[in-house]
Amino acid sequence: MGEFIDLVKDGETSMRAYKALPASGRGPVVVVLQEIFGVNAAMRSVADDLAAEGFVALVPDMFWRIQPGIELGYDDAGLQQARAAWGQFDLGKGVADAAAAIAGGRKLAEGTGKVAVLGFCLGGQVAVKAAARDGAVDAVVSFYGVRLNESLDEIAGLSCPTLFHFGDADSHIPAETRDAIGKVAADKPGMEMHVYPGAGHGFYNAFRPAGFDAKGHEQSRTRSLDVLHKALA
Repeated sequence: MGEFIDLVKDGETSMRAYKALPASGRGPVVVVLQEIFGVNAAMRSVADDLAAEGFVALVPDMFWRIQPGIELGYDDAGLQQARAAWGQFDLGKGVADAAAAIAGGRKLAEGTGKVAVLGFCLGGQVAVKAAARDGAVDAVVSFYGVRLNESLDEIAGLSCPTLFHFGDADSHIPAETRDAIGKVAADKPGMEMHVYPGAGHGFYNAFRPAGFDAKGHEQSRTRSLDVLHKALA
């Protein structure tokens, strides 16, 4: 089990983050950027899993400027609230907040100075943009990042190991976007894109009542851990 810490302060409010530590109490940092459902049990589970693998995991509250502590389920009510929060989300400020979380992770007492960023859905988009902004991230892993067709120049500019995961049945990410990213990745050493047959949006998330794909989850987890261990060793 992890704990919440304050990462960024703005007046009377602060951006909190869920922090999970490995058994050793110290390790390279992976900043995990949330889906639109907040820092919920699913995102904390990802952090705990990374901690079990020897990483320090930080999950910043990307909706803190809208409503701190949003934590939603995957039923219809949760989906409606998540979409409402996403509609209020300022992408520019969100990228700046993610970059601040990366910088904070680099200075974390329990860290080693190395930091990777991993994101899901909205977080998969912000991960790319924040890494491009920071310029010194050690690895990027993006799970079904939305609207990445708007970030092709930033993707092309990444110089660290980078991994993209998409499902071929994801209605939120057009095949044209996957194809465009695939072309960029084909020309960049250290950049990979994997597409999982039959998998839809959110296929990694076992907490979702629909959409979870066990095979895609396990394959993408193995590939992600391989990249993270090599990049952050």
